[in-house]
Amino acid sequence: MKAPPGSSGLSPTSRMRHTEPMGFHHVAIAINDVQANYDFYTQVMGFELVKTVTAPTPEGGYSKHFFYSTGKNDAGEQGMIAFWNIHVESLEGFETNLNKAAGLPWWANHFAFNSPTEEHLEDRRENWRSHGHTVLEVNHEFCRSIYIRDPEGNTVEFCLNLREFTDEEKLHAMELLLDPNPPMEKQFGAKIWQPEGDALVIPAG
Repeated sequence: MKAPPGSSGLSPTSRMRHTEPMGFHHVAIAINDVQANYDFYTQVMGFELVKTVTAPTPEGGYSKHFFYSTGKNDAGEQGMIAFWNIHVESLEGFETNLNKAAGLPWWANHFAFNSPTEEHLEDRRENWRSHGHTVLEVNHEFCRSIYIRDPEGNTVEFCLNLREFTDEEKLHAMELLLDPNPPMEKQFGAKIWQPEGDALVIPAG
C-alpha cells in the first residue's frame, strides 16, 4: 500500500513508537464580542482567563490576545485556548464563525476539550443546560461527546475517551485514510438535551 505524501513509509505503529506525546499549547481564533466570549468561556465552559496581551498590529490599529486556561493534566501541564480581538479598520466585518466562513456545516470545524471522567462530562452537560443551552450528546463507541456552540457560532465539545485504540484499529485507520470508497461504519445513538426535562433519544442507525 502506498504511503500518504510526506510520510516516512513506516507502519502507523512504528511511527507512534518514535513520537513523543505532545498536546497543543493553545489554539487561537479571532472573535468580535469580547464580553460574550468571556462570559461563555468562564461561566459556561468553566475556564479561567489567565493572560491578556495588547500590541500594535502590522496593518495599523491594535489587538488584544487573551488566553483561557482549560485546566492542567496529571503532569501539571496547562492547556489553553486563546482569542484575538482585532481593532484594525481595514479588517472590519470579518467572519468569526469558522464553518460559515468556509461554507461548511456546523459540525465540521470544532474545538474538542478532554473530559477525564464520566462525572466530569455529565457535570459539564448539566452546567451547559443550566445556562440555557440545548446539548447534543453522541456515543461514538470509542468516546462519548457533548456539543454546543459558542457566541460566535463555533462548535465546542467535551469528549470522554471510553477505551484504548487497538493495534488492529491503527492499521485499519491507514487503510481507510487511503480508500477512495471506504465502507460506512455503524452510526451510534445520540441524545438531545433541552435546558429542562428528559433527553430526546435518537436511536442508533
